[in-house]
Amino acid sequence: MIKKIVQFLESLLTLNKAAESLAVDVLASYAPWLAPLSTAFMVYQALVNRLEYPAWVAMATSIAVEVLGLSSVQTILSFSAWNRETGKTAPKAPVFFAIVAGVLYLSVVMVLIVLLDPAGTTEKLAKGVLALLSVSAAFVISLRAAQSKRAADWKQEKQERKLTQLAPHNTQLAPRPDWRLLTDEQRQKITGLSVAEIMTTFRVKERTAQYYHARAKESQPIIENHLQFSENDL
Repeated sequence: MIKKIVQFLESLLTLNKAAESLAVDVLASYAPWLAPLSTAFMVYQALVNRLEYPAWVAMATSIAVEVLGLSSVQTILSFSAWNRETGKTAPKAPVFFAIVAGVLYLSVVMVLIVLLDPAGTTEKLAKGVLALLSVSAAFVISLRAAQSKRAADWKQEKQERKLTQLAPHNTQLAPRPDWRLLTDEQRQKITGLSVAEIMTTFRVKERTAQYYHARAKESQPIIENHLQFSENDL
């Protein structure tokens, strides 16, 4: 009896931990999207009250400013990740210009909600600090999106490694180790396969599968034209 009670309490504790984790994750997903509302509202007020913009123009502009701010932060992080992950072999992404775009966003916001505000210094400072919440929210949103992509890529890579390990043991598929022996249909099929899937399907080594993949991508237009020509002959 006591053992069952303990097991029930442990199950309940596990459920509570899972619910807490889910609730925190949901709040962390939605809360950053609410943070820019205050900045957008202050920009809207400045455009309407100080620059005398029409209400609909001020609303569209305030939304555009916040979206551009989010885009700037996301672009900075994605460009930085590209330069870090690709090394010296790939062309570098222009991180500097993305940072310039982020600085321009902050400059526009500060001019509109601080410099144009006739309030006292303390109130201006408070509005300026409050506007920084938009930057923090943009970083959180971009970082969470990047982490989701990393998790998806890691899962796909793990699956491909698993297929790679199984490839040498697959004896049901007839091997075709020579690219010249492949038909146009097989070469067309390879264009839609990953390297691990090519290894599994054609029972070839990783280097050969990479060669197949590259050759298929290079000759894809030729293969498609040849297939179309063959269909016309029929």
